[in-house]
Amino acid sequence: MQFSVDTTLARLDFQLIHKWLSNTYWARGMSLARIQKGFKASTVVAGAYLRSGQLIGVARCVSDTTRFGYIADVFVDPALRGKGVAQKLVKRLMEEPKVKDVEHWYLITKDAQPLYQKLGFKVFDKPERFMRFSRTKA
Repeated sequence: MQFSVDTTLARLDFQLIHKWLSNTYWARGMSLARIQKGFKASTVVAGAYLRSGQLIGVARCVSDTTRFGYIADVFVDPALRGKGVAQKLVKRLMEEPKVKDVEHWYLITKDAQPLYQKLGFKVFDKPERFMRFSRTKA
């Protein structure tokens, strides 16, 4: 399967992205407006596309462009998983000139550790240092 990755925000199909993400464990029920707001405020976004132009995957990064980058909302069409799309999306985000010098990259996943380990990510060695404040009960 041949596909390309593009970092053009305007090219993203937010109706499709909303359909995908609003059914995930991390963004269940999130509105289209909130998903769009998050992507538009991101430092870098990426979409994976078939030659036909069909969007098959998406990911985004929030960063200060020097010390940290947080990768979020990595999603690949379920029918096309296992073909390297997610890895290519994440690699493309991390290679974007705006964030290529970021020192520390972070992400949170419930079930995709093996995927990200192939890219060099490791389980955080001092999880007791991470803290969180949440406006929701999730």
